[in-house]
Amino acid sequence: QKESWSRFGDFRSNVSNGVYRMESAPLTKRIASPVSAKDIGPIGEGIKRKVGRDIEPDYMVKNPESGVYMPIYVDKPPGKGPFPAVIFVPGGTGTGSETPGAKILKEVVIRGMVAVRIDLDGRGKAVGTEDFGGKIHQAGVSAVIEHTAKLSFVKKSYVGVVSMSYGVTAATG
Repeated sequence: QKESWSRFGDFRSNVSNGVYRMESAPLTKRIASPVSAKDIGPIGEGIKRKVGRDIEPDYMVKNPESGVYMPIYVDKPPGKGPFPAVIFVPGGTGTGSETPGAKILKEVVIRGMVAVRIDLDGRGKAVGTEDFGGKIHQAGVSAVIEHTAKLSFVKKSYVGVVSMSYGVTAATG
């Protein structure tokens, strides 16, 4: 089967036979040297991040539209940075704490970027009302973008957003 490539930033994604891979783009410089998957862990720890309801958030970010504090989960490469950051907005009614794409998150961190996941209002560990990507969720994503850009280990001008499926409604608001 033919491989299809799409370029974004300094990396390109490859989807072939339903398998997603992220690789360095050959025509651009690398942002950071790759690290081993065993080095990836939550902030200040050298252990692998778990995915599931039992993990604790790294930060709580207030949604200006609803007043709800949304849990965010941050994984970063080793070192002080600053690193580019990618904010993952879950699709459908998914949560950041139970993101099914943990392998993609790990690849992002291996490539030298910070991976940020969100529990939007009414999802996961966030209280509030499910907004199905409406103005409340859109305001929440904006607040997480602003918060992420202020983190000391994030390169402020290199913060991106990736959404999955219907998550695009919250991500593009």
